Amino acid sequence: MSATVPLLAGHAADSVVTWIGGRPVTAAQFCGAARARAAALPSSRHAINLCEDAATFMLAAAAAWLRGQAIVLPPDRLVRTLARMKRDFPDSYCLCDGAQTESTSRECGFAVVRADVAIEEANAWPPP
Repeated sequence: MSATVPLLAGHAADSVVTWIGGRPVTAAQFCGAARARAAALPSSRHAINLCEDAATFMLAAAAAWLRGQAIVLPPDRLVRTLARMKRDFPDSYCLCDGAQTESTSRECGFAVVRADVAIEEANAWPPP
């Protein structure tokens, strides 16, 4: 029998779990932002997470997981690598938090989703 452990197990809704843009993010805000971002993601099988900020990376990963999408992590962000990802995972899009990765992703033919969200307005509890 397997047990499911929520991503934020052991955290209270108002406990700070990370910082984004110099502001604290509570567990409830993180959950709300992940749910909001998940609802806006395309219905692809794979999400290529190119986020460079650690907290945004976690948020993007949580959103993709909530959508049931597999997350692909390329070894680098070079055009030739992303072009190979496009061939290997044709039903995919890129999650980005920077202008350079967004531009490179578009150059390789990917749909791009910005991973940043309005954390302050998001709230949801308990964790999914």
